[in-house]
Amino acid sequence: MDTLVEIADASAARDPQDKKNKWRGYSHGRHTPSPQLVQEIDGRFPEAAHLLNHPLWSVLRMDGNTEEQVKALLIQVHPDVFAVIRPKSWTGHTPLTLDGWNKRRLRGLEQQVSLDTLASLVLLLRLAANAKESKLSFEFGASVCRVLLMMGPWLKAHGIARPLSEYLTEHVLVLGHHNGQHHCFREEGFVSAAHRLALTALVVESNESTPLTAREKANLLLDLLDDKFSAPFSDLVASRPANAPIEPALNNSQHQVT
Repeated sequence: MDTLVEIADASAARDPQDKKNKWRGYSHGRHTPSPQLVQEIDGRFPEAAHLLNHPLWSVLRMDGNTEEQVKALLIQVHPDVFAVIRPKSWTGHTPLTLDGWNKRRLRGLEQQVSLDTLASLVLLLRLAANAKESKLSFEFGASVCRVLLMMGPWLKAHGIARPLSEYLTEHVLVLGHHNGQHHCFREEGFVSAAHRLALTALVVESNESTPLTAREKANLLLDLLDDKFSAPFSDLVASRPANAPIEPALNNSQHQVT
């Protein structure tokens, strides 16, 4: 950001300045970009405003008002995601509910593979945890992990794979505990696990006579995570005691998602 925004502006003004300290706060999640800054970035990088203003970032705030977060989510998510998460008795005012969730419906949501899906699952997990529905919150936690693994290449390409997975593990997944356990990633860490999943899916897809559609690719990844092929992948998502300390992931520098 210092190079793309500050240095460029300074060069134009013939007054070079180094404001790296200004941007370090953002890297640690201590600041939120102002609307003016978001629009400035969007002018240089189209579609940036959509990502920077995505409801996921609000949903990830544990101190946020869940009622307001639900409203923002339902208004902004893609119609395909909305069709899965909307309550059966939708009136335009009915909030997101925990009723009617089963494995089939969860898979229908997981098939979408998007920030909208991730935001929906995180909010559902939080709502279940607040309602003391521990078994349901535990199931939502598993879905969060699965969708995150499926999004691995996209997250890596946007430079947020490791920090987002670490934040979710430390602050979100711990809320979805049941019988003293909550979901997490294995010792190899998220980045390496997502890489193995994506690479295996690529190998399987290369054997197909025609390219897979987005939905077919999602189903392939889900089938891999359900161990429907010879290589076991269900163990990429593990569980640990709810009171166990969060261990740092192993060095994954040689296992980058491509």
